[in-house]
Amino acid sequence: MSNELTIRTRPTPLVGGLGPRSTAFGLVGLAGLLLSACGEDLKSSGPAAHVAQAEAPAPPTWLAKPRAYARELDATTVDGKDLWTTFLSKRSTVGEVDQVSLVLRVLDASGTSSETTLARGSSLAAPTIAAFDGGTYIVWEDEANGAARLMGAAVAFDPGTGQLAAAQPEVITSEFPARLPDLVPLPSGELALAWQALVGTNYELMASRLPSPGEGATTWLAPKRLTHNEADEWSPSLAATGTGPSAKLHIAFDRFTPGGPNGFDVLHMELDLGAGLFPGPETLVATGPNYQAYTSIAANPAVEDEVWIAYEEAPQFGEYGALRSRRTSRLAKLTPGANADKGPKAVAHAVLPANFANAQRGDFPQVAIGPAGLVLTRRMPNMDFKPVNTARNAFYSTWRTHATTFRQAGQAIDVELPKSDGDNHNDASIVPTESGFRVVLTTDARSTKFSSRRGFGDPIEDDWRIGVIALDTAAGFPTTEPGPAVPAIETASVRSAGLAFAERSQQDLFGDLHRHTHLSRCAGSRDGTFLDAVRYGRGPGALDFLSITDHYQHLTPASWWQSKRNTERWNAPGSLLVLPGIERNVPTSGHQNLIWQDGTILKSRNRASKPTQFAPGEVVAIPHMTSLPENHFRWPAFDPTRHRLVEIHQGLRGSYEGQGLPLGAIANQGAGGEVTRLADLLGQQPDSDLPGMISSSDHGSSSHGYAAVRLAPGQGSTRAGLFAALVAGETTATTGPPPGPDQQPRNVEIQVQGSSLLVAASGLNLAYIEIVRNGEFHGRVDGTGLGAAAAPALAGTSESPRIRVLISPTLLQLSALPLDLKLLPDPKSKAPAFSDVRLQRKIGNGVAVDTPSADRLQLVIPSFTRDTTALTFTMPLSSDLQLNYGDESLTWSPRTATVGRTDRSTFRLSSRRPMVDITWMGFERPGPTGARSDFSTTYPIAKDQAPELAHGVYYARAVWLDGHMAWSRFVRIPGE
Repeated sequence: MSNELTIRTRPTPLVGGLGPRSTAFGLVGLAGLLLSACGEDLKSSGPAAHVAQAEAPAPPTWLAKPRAYARELDATTVDGKDLWTTFLSKRSTVGEVDQVSLVLRVLDASGTSSETTLARGSSLAAPTIAAFDGGTYIVWEDEANGAARLMGAAVAFDPGTGQLAAAQPEVITSEFPARLPDLVPLPSGELALAWQALVGTNYELMASRLPSPGEGATTWLAPKRLTHNEADEWSPSLAATGTGPSAKLHIAFDRFTPGGPNGFDVLHMELDLGAGLFPGPETLVATGPNYQAYTSIAANPAVEDEVWIAYEEAPQFGEYGALRSRRTSRLAKLTPGANADKGPKAVAHAVLPANFANAQRGDFPQVAIGPAGLVLTRRMPNMDFKPVNTARNAFYSTWRTHATTFRQAGQAIDVELPKSDGDNHNDASIVPTESGFRVVLTTDARSTKFSSRRGFGDPIEDDWRIGVIALDTAAGFPTTEPGPAVPAIETASVRSAGLAFAERSQQDLFGDLHRHTHLSRCAGSRDGTFLDAVRYGRGPGALDFLSITDHYQHLTPASWWQSKRNTERWNAPGSLLVLPGIERNVPTSGHQNLIWQDGTILKSRNRASKPTQFAPGEVVAIPHMTSLPENHFRWPAFDPTRHRLVEIHQGLRGSYEGQGLPLGAIANQGAGGEVTRLADLLGQQPDSDLPGMISSSDHGSSSHGYAAVRLAPGQGSTRAGLFAALVAGETTATTGPPPGPDQQPRNVEIQVQGSSLLVAASGLNLAYIEIVRNGEFHGRVDGTGLGAAAAPALAGTSESPRIRVLISPTLLQLSALPLDLKLLPDPKSKAPAFSDVRLQRKIGNGVAVDTPSADRLQLVIPSFTRDTTALTFTMPLSSDLQLNYGDESLTWSPRTATVGRTDRSTFRLSSRRPMVDITWMGFERPGPTGARSDFSTTYPIAKDQAPELAHGVYYARAVWLDGHMAWSRFVRIPGE
């Protein structure tokens, strides 16, 4: 009997009645980086909107000559003719970028442009602009003396002379760190402003109002706090409707509630302008187990009190899968509900084109409404280029802006905007006009330069410039489908999401010191932006600290500045500490990450600095890829004064413990000769120089990897305390999972106590602890050694062990061959058969298991997938397991393995093959739900009987029943 185990599509209920829709998808986007779409996907009910054919818009009108940096823009029009655009700029393409300028440019009806500089600095961010008093008003983020604040300035324009006159910038608020402001003009001539502010440990929504000049007031009113939740509110977007007493301010935002079942939800709040920005009822626009975020709101001037909200949706957000991929854009219409004055809004969802889901993307949607209708823009991957090295085209990533407009009957017109390619972020601004829209966007035209990018070390980012594209075809709105206010939650999809900051330890911290963004060429569509990583860390990742370590050789001076600025911008003591970092492949020594306490010593040139160019204590250098053949770290270059940590495990690739250890290395030969074992190095270091161990994720598409840090008493969650612990090597490594309401952190510690080792571990359902001495397996603690209350329940017989196979696709898996598993029988035994076959994690996109016969399994991993897949099954102990991939084959025998120890087997004929970890989990089954496994025990070394066998470097490795692991720090027992 064949049991099909395909991960089937399942309905994704949404507010507004979007139900299931069956769709067959093809592969699109970036080769090797995008996921196929044949499995778990995003759906909407009913037929998709028909997409009309339309000619591409004319190429952009350039606002300025190419610049080294012209990003983070916003635009508006004052009279329907003049176009006002504000952006951050760095003119020179040579030298360091340690500060940028905030520029305002006006393009008048005659095509003449005027420009002025409003501010300069190293901390400028997120400018927003709105029409005000015949001119405009601009708000932006800045810092002074380390304090974050919002600044603003009014600007007037004389069309006769073409001159711009800017008022002196004023401080709007500096009470709390203020981020991501949005500005909107009100019908009364006033301005409204909203932002997210870090109040204590959470981001809350704040708002203020600038009275019109006719009211006599000249300053912003005192900020009003709109939310009071143990949650993070993100990215407020503003729109205004009505006039006079009926005028209202609308805010769209998304919220993450730690410990809740829903993850990120999209909400709407209405403020009564006549009551002084008094917050009204909230409307839940989209919720459930899916991720929904990054809102954009627009008001329909033709219909009273009607607003539209765009947002992006995905089935997950970094949980054993890509941090940013498989997105689709959503669009909701909100109208007055049953109780128009006091109740929530009525929600309906737009019927959008099928290609929104086909492309598996919908990054950062933006919506605008004008007299001609509605337009929606979003960022989409593009493959319309020819890199010089087609075998490595996965490293030539580019995205372009797409715009969708609608006819009166709801017919969609979707076009790719010409010359709009760049990185994976949509900072386009849509400005309505009388006849259509103007889209103002930034582009670096990278795909036109790909033919000159020969090495992986070359950055693909280019000079950024600003262009304006006219869209004159919009004439209507999409059709909508009404639905229930709150959908049912798919219980099977729900998992614990994060942990409230108040419930986290201020001494035991868990974080990630090795994670990339889209600025790294190897990141592609998986890792997202800096803000994506921060959202994940504060949200479902439940991180206490984070370092973004993009490849230094992939960063231009401008993007290195941006990374440093964002590190300071999102650092939040007490909730998420963010440390500056970078990844380097240093010639003659190999791969390592560099971590600093803050960015005060970092200049643009430092992105290429070696660890030895910093004084001891200024940097923590972390070797990684230490036992891989490619680009491994070479131990002769180990500097104990700077290499204070070692990455023992990485979510993307697995363990680096060394050949034949509990998690073995892939091979022992590399470009620098034989790969030296970690234990061989440690034997040469004095006790005080033993490094700490960490685990990391590397890429957001991998399974979890954490560094666990115990701060000194009284330190608190500060950068100084964290960095001091890193320099001291006071760390351990763990694979997770992230802490949650029903999930303890996994950790293990070890220390010398006389002639024994004192071992302590924390976590749920601990299976056993292994002791490693000088890189070799030394012994094991399990059974009664864990304490009777925590001993795991065991089942099965010696004839039927349980096996766990972990398949990790490599960076360049470009084919979709199945991994074939076949049982080879013992001639004296009966016919073998697999039983209890299951995919252990609900992950992957179209990953499926087929059972052609009782003794054969086929694991199908679609082309381009980047997810790690865990397959478990029971098989006869008397049989061998043969794995076949294409024309390659290997055989594994459980009779030569040790329970709980992992053999790493890799198909190595090509770098495009997957890695396969095979673990015999023994005869174990999980113990009672919630069974605690906190314990401590002693492990005797027998020093008196054989002192020569006791001397050495030790560490402990703990394994839990679900396969998660943790590694202690190193300790040394000295010789006699």
